[in-house]
Amino acid sequence: MGTLTRSGDELAGGALAGTLRVRGVDAVALEARAARLAGRSIKRESKDAGLELAVRCIDLTTLEGADTPGKVRAMCMRALRPDPEDASVPPVAAVCVYPSMVTHAAAHLDGTGVRVASVAGAFPSGQADLDQRLEEIRGAVADGADEIDIVINRGALLSGRLDIVHDEVAAAKRACGDAHLKTILETGELGSYDAIRLASMVAMAAGSDVIKTSTGKLPVAATPPTALCMAEAIRDYHRHTGRVVGLKLAGGIRTSKQALGYLAIVAETLGVHWLHPERLRFGRGGAPPAAPSWLSGTKAVVVVEVPSGVLSLPAASSSSPQATPRAASEAAPAAPAGHPAWPVPAWPVPAELFAALAATTDRRKMRHWHFWTMPHTFL
Repeated sequence: MGTLTRSGDELAGGALAGTLRVRGVDAVALEARAARLAGRSIKRESKDAGLELAVRCIDLTTLEGADTPGKVRAMCMRALRPDPEDASVPPVAAVCVYPSMVTHAAAHLDGTGVRVASVAGAFPSGQADLDQRLEEIRGAVADGADEIDIVINRGALLSGRLDIVHDEVAAAKRACGDAHLKTILETGELGSYDAIRLASMVAMAAGSDVIKTSTGKLPVAATPPTALCMAEAIRDYHRHTGRVVGLKLAGGIRTSKQALGYLAIVAETLGVHWLHPERLRFGRGGAPPAAPSWLSGTKAVVVVEVPSGVLSLPAASSSSPQATPRAASEAAPAAPAGHPAWPVPAWPVPAELFAALAATTDRRKMRHWHFWTMPHTFL
């Protein structure tokens, strides 16, 4: 593998078969397009399907100094049954923990289909000797982690040492073995959309399976323009190489309306084949407490809970129909040419959701959505 170099707006070397263009980002146009896409409202009959998808794409996360095996066990139980009162609420995609808790999470999730993710590589700073970071990755995988979340070397990136950034991510990918590698850009520290796009391209060129917005430890994390910037980088990289890379949005996603806005950004930019837990994730933190399955009056809800609050989804009722996933026997849409990686789901998201994401513009129809008044946060 040659050294990754940059000449003007092109990257060459590293794991790239040829040159990869890294064009500049028009910040004004990016922000305008992101606001337009994220501001689309979703018709009532499509919201249940969209929020069911959002739940399926959650990485339920606990990354606290006070984490215990008991807390991780409770997290795993809630990952499998997000709403104890309603078995129709689907399991989440993964549970994300520190390396020391991987064995406990793996024991509770073995054979369930919910994956074990672990941060590693001196998370969240990444400020440790490379050998120590790689050893932590290998240890987490050996203990049962299916996915590894690392942070890039932001200092090297911002000082132009792209070869160091690339080679460290590539080494982390090798240390992962068969586990998926999610690379955190920590976009709040990068300072510009140009830097976010460059970091995305370098991480993907080094072999990352997923690029992720942030650690969730900074006040500035996922935003619609940041998500769009990273999604466009994934799209352009896929066009250039044919390789599929996933997107994880973490930090600052506090309402279901925001989650639906991000689904619209992803669907419009990357296509409906990215609306799947193998290619799209939302980070959400905390161990869930018990909570009532209603808000007030006659409004029924299904709740997905975390210690910091509650995200509410409409439940089936005479006035709030609940979308039903298609049967697994139904044919999924064919993947575009050049999609060599993760499979298209056997349970395709209903077509009416795609149509709503692409075409609905009446924001007033969001008014009937209400949220629990406690603080609630996606990491």
